Amino acid sequence: RFLNIPPEDQTIKVDAYGDAYLPNYLKMGVEVIDNCSRSSQITTIQSPPSYTSLSEEVTEVLLSAFDIAGNRTEESFQVFLVDYVNPRITCVEDQIFEIEKDQATYIVSGTILDPVSVRDNYKIESVLNNYNGLSSLNGVGFSLGLTNVVWTVSDAGGNQAQCSFNVEVIESTEIEKLKKSGILVYPNP
Repeated sequence: RFLNIPPEDQTIKVDAYGDAYLPNYLKMGVEVIDNCSRSSQITTIQSPPSYTSLSEEVTEVLLSAFDIAGNRTEESFQVFLVDYVNPRITCVEDQIFEIEKDQATYIVSGTILDPVSVRDNYKIESVLNNYNGLSSLNGVGFSLGLTNVVWTVSDAGGNQAQCSFNVEVIESTEIEKLKKSGILVYPNP
């Protein structure tokens, strides 16, 4: 039978590179005793083996011991991955859009207002914005005025990061159209 096995489920931190490895629990104070065999005659196995790269959030670990008579005993526990590293998100700069006098809103086309980059060391769960609650602003309309957009990225460990920018929608003036065409208008004294 096993003595001094991990008393409860274990946690392992995911490192900054997203890696986590299973330790050798058989060398962490675990002892096996048998009434017929010497300790040198007992074979112990850990499954999955030590130094296995972990990718699942929960891994069942099985410790097995066999004596020379073929008797077997097993103990199991769970190992949970824990991620304490915040994800990273980068937003676009503040944006200004012009609409014609007869337009009510500016309609976003494509991903021009979506995050520039989103990174995490482990697993990204969601990337959502506060404007429409979705992962993209493609197709949404912004009315005249100033709107603050906040993007939030969440990872599998429950860590979050945010970035924000302003969208300003202004009404186009005819003088500005002429100026863009290279025509300058000066007041008549």
